Amino acid sequence: MAEETKARLVIIAAGGTGGHMFPARAFADEMRARGWTVGLISDRRGLHYATDFPAEWKHEVQAASPNFREPWTLPSAFLKIQSGIRT
Repeated sequence: MAEETKARLVIIAAGGTGGHMFPARAFADEMRARGWTVGLISDRRGLHYATDFPAEWKHEVQAASPNFREPWTLPSAFLKIQSGIRT
C-alpha cells in the first residue's frame, strides 16, 4: 500500500503593523521554499500589508489594542478581542 504524503502546514499569526508583517513574510518565504503550505491570520490592519503575502490562504480576525491611558475605551476593546478569539 502506498504511503500518502501530506503537505506540512504552518499558520502564521502576525499583528497589524508592517513591523510584524515583514518578518512574517520572510518566514513564509523560507517555509514555502522548504515545501510547507503557509496560511496567514491577521487583523484588518495587518492584511493591509499582506496583499502579496506568500500564503495559500489568509484569514481576518477582529483585534484591538487596549489603551489603559484611556480607560473608557477598554470595554469596547475587550469586546472586540473576545469577538476575534471566537472566530
